[in-house]
Amino acid sequence: MKLNTVFTAAILLLNALVFAGVTAHTYYFNAGEIKTAKADGYDILNLKSTLNTAKAGDPSIPYHSVSLLLSPGEKAENIEIIPSDKITLDGQFNIYPQQHSQPISKGKSGIFVKNEQLYKTDAVYPAAKSGVLSTHFLNGHSFALSTFTPVEYNPVTGELAVYQKVTVRITTSSDMKSQGALKNLKQPDNVLKKIKDLDQNAGMNLNLYSAEKPKADPYDYLIITADAYKRNFDTLINFYNGRGIKTQLISTTTIYTTMTGADNQEKIRNYIIQEYQNSGIEFVLLAGDVELVPARGFYCEVQSSSVYTDDGIPADLYYSALDGNWNTDGDALWAEIGEDDLLPDLSVSRFTFSNLTELNILINKTVKYLTDPVLGELKNPLMAGEFLYDDPETWGADYLDLLIGYHEDNGYTTTGIPEDNYITKLYDKEGTWTASDLIAEINAGHSFIHHDGHSNYTYTMRMDNYDVTNANFSLVNGVNHNYTLVYTSGCMCGGFDYDDCIAEKFVSIDNFAVSFIGNSRYGWFNEGQTEGPSIHIHREFADALYGDRTASIAMAHKESKIDTAPWVNAAGQWEEGALRWCFYDCNVLGDPAMNIWTDEPEVITVNYSNIITLGQTDYSLDIKGSYNQVLSRIDCALIQGGIIIGSGSTDDLGNATLAVDPSVIEGAASLVITGLNVLPHTYAVNVVPAEGKYIVIDSYTISSGGDDNIEYGETATVSVTLKNVGLTDAAGISMSFAENDDHIELTDSLETIGNLISGTSATFANAFTFTVSQTVPDLHQFSLNSTITDSFEEWKSNLNLTANSPIIEIQSVNIADSVNSILDPGETADLVVSFKNTGHGKAVNLNGLLTSDDQHITVNSAEQSLAMIDPDETLSMTYSVTAGTKASAGNVSEFVNQITADNGYIFEDNFFVKIGSQIEDFETGDFTAFNWYFEGNTPWLIDNVNKYEGVYSARSGEIGDSQKSSLVIDDTVLIDGDLSFMIKTSTEGYFDPLIFSIDGVEIERWNYGILDWHVNSFPVTAGDHTFKWSYEKDEMESAGDDCVWIDYITFPGIKDATGINEETQNLPSQTKLYQNYPNPFNPSTEISYSLMAKGEVNLSVYNMKGELVKNLVDGQKERGLHKAIFETDDINSGLYFYSLSVNGVHAGTKRMLLIK
Repeated sequence: MKLNTVFTAAILLLNALVFAGVTAHTYYFNAGEIKTAKADGYDILNLKSTLNTAKAGDPSIPYHSVSLLLSPGEKAENIEIIPSDKITLDGQFNIYPQQHSQPISKGKSGIFVKNEQLYKTDAVYPAAKSGVLSTHFLNGHSFALSTFTPVEYNPVTGELAVYQKVTVRITTSSDMKSQGALKNLKQPDNVLKKIKDLDQNAGMNLNLYSAEKPKADPYDYLIITADAYKRNFDTLINFYNGRGIKTQLISTTTIYTTMTGADNQEKIRNYIIQEYQNSGIEFVLLAGDVELVPARGFYCEVQSSSVYTDDGIPADLYYSALDGNWNTDGDALWAEIGEDDLLPDLSVSRFTFSNLTELNILINKTVKYLTDPVLGELKNPLMAGEFLYDDPETWGADYLDLLIGYHEDNGYTTTGIPEDNYITKLYDKEGTWTASDLIAEINAGHSFIHHDGHSNYTYTMRMDNYDVTNANFSLVNGVNHNYTLVYTSGCMCGGFDYDDCIAEKFVSIDNFAVSFIGNSRYGWFNEGQTEGPSIHIHREFADALYGDRTASIAMAHKESKIDTAPWVNAAGQWEEGALRWCFYDCNVLGDPAMNIWTDEPEVITVNYSNIITLGQTDYSLDIKGSYNQVLSRIDCALIQGGIIIGSGSTDDLGNATLAVDPSVIEGAASLVITGLNVLPHTYAVNVVPAEGKYIVIDSYTISSGGDDNIEYGETATVSVTLKNVGLTDAAGISMSFAENDDHIELTDSLETIGNLISGTSATFANAFTFTVSQTVPDLHQFSLNSTITDSFEEWKSNLNLTANSPIIEIQSVNIADSVNSILDPGETADLVVSFKNTGHGKAVNLNGLLTSDDQHITVNSAEQSLAMIDPDETLSMTYSVTAGTKASAGNVSEFVNQITADNGYIFEDNFFVKIGSQIEDFETGDFTAFNWYFEGNTPWLIDNVNKYEGVYSARSGEIGDSQKSSLVIDDTVLIDGDLSFMIKTSTEGYFDPLIFSIDGVEIERWNYGILDWHVNSFPVTAGDHTFKWSYEKDEMESAGDDCVWIDYITFPGIKDATGINEETQNLPSQTKLYQNYPNPFNPSTEISYSLMAKGEVNLSVYNMKGELVKNLVDGQKERGLHKAIFETDDINSGLYFYSLSVNGVHAGTKRMLLIK
């Protein structure tokens, strides 16, 4: 082995000497594509595939990255820029000076910087067309990194020119550091793909590299933890070994006593390097807070409006980037410029726990997230963007929007969150949001939270540490809604050396976040731009996840830094240092190998062989997804007896070839498939001898209900084809099946087979029978365990099957009449109920039944029927109903729709229909018809001159410059619908708008000046809402009547008019606790609840500690709608909970906020 190692090293060195010389690439630009925008009298340039940068105060011009793979053992000595095809643009340009990056949470810089001397210099700028040239190593592969500009500018004459062709020549030479980097040479599929992506020559020099085989037994995942916790990772280790990710654990005590190093951090890093070089590990979990697994503190200096320095930035990049030692000069400052390694080799993250309880939570959340996701919400990210800066205006929203879809902005290309995802945005740019808004939205279920805003060690996303409780995130528990992930650009909130930062709170409670990505010190942004240090890395993370299909969180994080690396030493970045700072301080808190859900699980098709012959060296398969598309980067593993005997991943064509371990033995094995948006799938494989007889299940078919889809309540038969893959004949064969599943019952489990000649097969039709329970869940996986015997031997294998059920969901309810699509009092109309089968089983012979307990509703045709609904099919049933003549307009009536089908299927759901129109036309002559209130400088007025209809309308109050007058109503919308209203404006055009907002989010503004009565309609979802109409004036001038009018508001069924708080309301069909009103409140609030039957009721209020504050109801109540008043004269401000139980059974808990 030693001779082979020396020989390989000699060959690589020979390659380095032979191919030393020049690496080049030619870049092309189109001068016609350059665009300009004006800002404060300056020109801002925009050229495709370039990023504007410069030293602060100098003209900010376009630069392009340089990222070129060199020959093995080579370093970049010199960069030569050869421009040609010069185009001088028409006109004179006054290019905007580059401004300092700012810490996100430090407020205004207060300084506009400009290099006056340079702007008065009549010479070509810049003097040098390239940035700093450096050499870095990605898994042993040498890369030259730099930048260059294709632009020339004269600040005095204003002349601007673009070179449309630029050739970059890198002169290289061999040196000891570059040769030493070859010790880290690894070429697994994911590394080769990354190298081809990073190399602008598309891996042209890759054929010069040749990696050694592992020196020791290969494995994938290394866990490093304190000695006290080394026995507490069995669940995680077994979990990943079962998925084909070989996992090992080492204690820090063992590392400290066996490894060399100047301190414990260096000893840990040296052990990681050893395991990487010998066994080819990819993932490292630093399992413990800093007192258990110490962090390395990096040094960085940023020249902003003032100088920022820190020599203790917690940076787990130290354990990920393995070249050099990060402290070449041996001083107290680690990671100074020139000591860095900007191309990390490993995927590293950290579990920040300090006790066993926190560790168990982290493991349990990880495993639950990966294996049992809540379906239907895996592609609905939440974007939370704050106001960052006022001059120039800078919004987190503008940064976050670059995470969505395809972008070529700012010199690099990213493919982020698909635009067809269900993206929710809380943006200050569209209306201020609060911590309560965010908490409520998170509890609605979101796959990922992306945040850009102000933070500190104990505060982020407008939440403080004390807000991060299980009670506040009670629905984000992995059952009601998935655990989520958080990525924020905020400052310091990921400072895990602080006791305890808010990010540690996120991941260490039972609920809420399973993982976090963010900064241990400052995050940075560029004022008034959509490019900035933090968002650069964030964009590249989204691109790794969505564009490159990099599933694991730490690998996506690693790739985000690799793709950012060419810019760290760019012009302006090298001098300033803010991008380097973010490169250092952005870390992952969570499990490094955890695959992130970005979509609903794929329904995969695997083309594989269920036979491996002893002595076989390769095993091939291919995988396709739900729509028969190829799936790349899907992990595949062969496992036998808990030991991984082969592993790999699919390529861009969906193909994988696994090297089979020579230690494989005869018997059963499993093929395990996992990956991006793929639940674990296991397939039976048999390892058979190359001699003797051996009987296997060659194939099988299922007949269940007339097709091969095993569905609820069906009786299924199994036909099997057995094959003797051995070399001798077998006689007297019998076969049996067994199962251990509550939803499956075998009714015919034994079959006599007879004889099988070597190499032949025989098919036995309908040999076995089993029944499926009527209550089987959709996509329920189960196994039939087979035993095949002859007179002397026994062979075992499994059939892994899936049973399906329909899942019917109401999609919409429409009123079909001949007038206005509204069920008016006294009218008979058709209710068209559309429903969809979102499950994977069909429902046959559907019978629909519509009922209503509302005394104002008569169901004329209550029963409907359909022959069948297939998976993913949408159908409808039409029922005739009549609304009573005494039904009040706006009354919301509840209906219950039950659908039954063959094999005992029952579906039942309720929906609400508004009777008539609930209209505010101000005809009371005041604001008493609804619970209106006013905000701003003056209240609204009733007007009897300008009105849309009737006698009255509402008019904004009389206000002066920089004032506003707002009309507001808070209420509970009971059903999804539309809110419409008439407006009229007589104002100063463009400057004094009427603004309509819902829940603080601006929906529409009208600043047309003079506008006659005009109808507007907007969709509104069910739930608590605040509707606001606000007339706002700027700081000068008036026009017209200087006011606006509103009339004829049609609500979509709100609580005020339903009488839900009236004890005489229609008898309800369900027991339910409603949201209190108002909320927030002071000094009292009303709590409503409904009872479907008479019972013993307890309604109580608790504080955040779970202590009883007050019993509101404790006794027997009749069926109906009830209310209770919570008075708070002697209670402090804060968050409280109220809980309803009926006959001792919990019926709901809700939150309310008291503000005094």
